[in-house]
Amino acid sequence: MAQIAEETKTLGMNGDIADQHFDDAKLALQGIRMILNNEWTEAEALYMKYKDYSPVMCSGSSFVLFMQALMTFEDEKIAQATAALEETQTRCEKKSGFKRSLHRKHSKAGTNDEVAVEDKLQRQILVADSLLYRSILTFMNQDFTSYIKGGWLLRKAWKIYEQSYKVTKERAEKKHNSCTNECTVATPSDVSVSPETSSIPSMCSDAMSDPDLTLLSGLGTGRLLGSVSFGYGLFQLCISMVPPKLLKVIEFLGFEGDRDTGLEALEYSSQTDDMKAPLATLGLLWYHTIIRPFFSLDGNSMDAGVDKATLILERCEKEYPKSALFLFFNAKIHRLKGELEEAMNACRVALDASADQREIQLICLHEIGCMSMMMLDWNEALKCFLRLWEDNRWSKSYYAYMSAICQGATGDIETVAKTLKQVPGLVRRKNSPIETFVVKRAKKLMKAGVTEEHCKLRCLEVLYLWNSLSTCKHSDLETMLEVCNQQSDKKLFHLRSLIEGALYRELGDTEMAIQCFREAIARQEGMKEDLHVAAYALYELGGTLMHSPQTWEEGSKFLHKAKDMSDYDFEGRLNIRIYAALKRDKPTDNGM
Repeated sequence: MAQIAEETKTLGMNGDIADQHFDDAKLALQGIRMILNNEWTEAEALYMKYKDYSPVMCSGSSFVLFMQALMTFEDEKIAQATAALEETQTRCEKKSGFKRSLHRKHSKAGTNDEVAVEDKLQRQILVADSLLYRSILTFMNQDFTSYIKGGWLLRKAWKIYEQSYKVTKERAEKKHNSCTNECTVATPSDVSVSPETSSIPSMCSDAMSDPDLTLLSGLGTGRLLGSVSFGYGLFQLCISMVPPKLLKVIEFLGFEGDRDTGLEALEYSSQTDDMKAPLATLGLLWYHTIIRPFFSLDGNSMDAGVDKATLILERCEKEYPKSALFLFFNAKIHRLKGELEEAMNACRVALDASADQREIQLICLHEIGCMSMMMLDWNEALKCFLRLWEDNRWSKSYYAYMSAICQGATGDIETVAKTLKQVPGLVRRKNSPIETFVVKRAKKLMKAGVTEEHCKLRCLEVLYLWNSLSTCKHSDLETMLEVCNQQSDKKLFHLRSLIEGALYRELGDTEMAIQCFREAIARQEGMKEDLHVAAYALYELGGTLMHSPQTWEEGSKFLHKAKDMSDYDFEGRLNIRIYAALKRDKPTDNGM
């Protein structure tokens, strides 16, 4: 990356810190770009060199550690990142927390007062960022105490974001109305139009009482609005997906969420020159390629976000031609389009590009393993999961279980039993929904007696729960139906019926799908185990019936029954899907 190295020299990395050409905002942005272009070590060195001189560089330094912790789930990295974020927060809260403050090239119209106000607002935003990142790391513990602590950290962050967003946008509105074209500031209200013609949506909270904030310059306002829009938009997007059962808690904490507002803010942030612009881009890709399909926010239309994600990647292709992360998202797009061979090839390219980035390699291996299962290539899936079991520190129990059922699917029954016995002892977090699930599954498999057919059904169960069947080939879906037909254990018929219903739905046989979902519900009745089968079957039946105006009311009743169920595996993720389904409009006779 010779061009990046040269730009970094120009920005001050190899020069005297007292050089008036030192531009911390541009330097911080360059550091994030280096990370995305597979230069983690160089970016970390850049941030470490300047972390004591600038709030944004200090924030960048702690963000690198946060990203590493987020991708690895390793306790040591989580503790290291948490400490760094706490330090960033403390230093940004102090006016004299750095050797030097902002050193920027200002316009001729700029004043010292403008710089001071910009510095103050920037620090507030960075404090909110630190609180947000800390809350995410806290939630990773997945216990009650962590949820309480994380919730209050989120509340503090939200209040700062909300106020900062309002104030910065009001200043942008004033600039928009009073400045010439030279200093007009674009706003998140419509990022697809030019800055000169964009309008500004109404605000939702009271402004901070600080008369000095009227001094914000046009250039500073544009970048700071991009900075605060990242956190504000991410909040809005995430909170908007919270299921009704948690809404009262959310309201108590003072949050509010609007999906369109969140996407608009992230889109705006992604097109600014703030350090978090590339992160906003990643946030949008994450939403369109992972969140939308996983939580069925668009029903069974897995490719609903593909067009927008493709446009984002095309926009970033020149800036990040060999970025392992962007190559990974390219693979996700192919997968959502049902182009599994192309997705597999793209993921292998991303894997090669991340040779020196263990965290991204593990993400790519996980994706390759899942797609291999979707293509019924049990041996290839097994290779990936065995390596993930050995190398990852997130959930060894999960990958041990995945290895076991893939071993069984290949016919290696003797090895399966040995692997399954290890699963309970590998659990790190007793409250983890995934680890709780795989431990129960491992014990049940050992008790029932391992067979090749049983293991294949468990593989299909994982594909179903991970919402992966919708992008499988029709020929593979038909083979999966054959796997279901081979099941002879009556204790598994309820699960078999659920999976059969999902397979028939994907094959376009709605009548058979409805029949199978009804059978799954009936066969689950009276059973104390596998309550998730009934909940998911109710959801599937309700969602399928709601596609027709004649059966919409009946479908809605089934969805409400599913919503009222509790204490089953993966309840949280299903509630989000139910919530999204209930918000859809009733179809008309002409299909509109």
